[in-house]
Amino acid sequence: MKNRELKHYVEIARQVALAGGAEALKYFRSKNLVVESKSSAKFDPVTLADKRTEEVMRRAILSNFPEDGIIGEEHENISGTSGISWVIDPIDGTRSFIAGAPTWGILVAVNDGIGPFAGVIYQPFIDELFFGGFGSAYYEFKGKREKIFTRKCKHLSDAKLFSTFPEIGTAEEHRKFQIINKKVKQTRYGFDCYAFALLAMGAIDIVMEAGLQSYDIQGPQALIESSGGVVSSWSGNNPQYGGTLLACGSKNIHDEILLLLTRS
Repeated sequence: MKNRELKHYVEIARQVALAGGAEALKYFRSKNLVVESKSSAKFDPVTLADKRTEEVMRRAILSNFPEDGIIGEEHENISGTSGISWVIDPIDGTRSFIAGAPTWGILVAVNDGIGPFAGVIYQPFIDELFFGGFGSAYYEFKGKREKIFTRKCKHLSDAKLFSTFPEIGTAEEHRKFQIINKKVKQTRYGFDCYAFALLAMGAIDIVMEAGLQSYDIQGPQALIESSGGVVSSWSGNNPQYGGTLLACGSKNIHDEILLLLTRS
């Protein structure tokens, strides 16, 4: 793939996220929004906003790349014939969305069969856009664009850690998380994909998650790697297909956490 074509993919990924955000805002903080659960065993919310937003994003993708595949949360996958797949989450953080909290976001990734090479996180209510690919990542706000980089924290004791739930993952995953949690300077919860955006722009140092799907991971993964960060599973493998995720702004912090996790 030529450099010009790669840049085109990054720009279309940006536009897909913007289109999805415009649709999602039609439903955000609506008093008439109907919330359903995908599971009878536990609360796993989905709304019309999730479904309609993904439909808009899919149309935007296929109008530009009709031969590409699409993997999304709310509709059936499209295989495609090009070898390129778009991995999208129309509203990452539906629980926040239905509560009116602006920490949800639109996630877009483009994967070449090896891994995600372009990623976008967009929070449309506050109109913050984070996107990147191929070693360059950017932040857009109020018509201005700036290049962003992860923070190179040197010591785990100085690090800021974010995760969605205090009761993260399985009992064993929670036990391991607490090992890291006790060593960092600060821990915050409940920011959904916005935490990944904060990591990419150098505001925080670590995001740890468990029980994720590919559409939760690949957009943030490509963005963070493009801004200089390191992303893996808790065992150090490529996390792109789901499961646990460890994202760090600096390699030395990432290596230190992996060593603690493997020894625990």
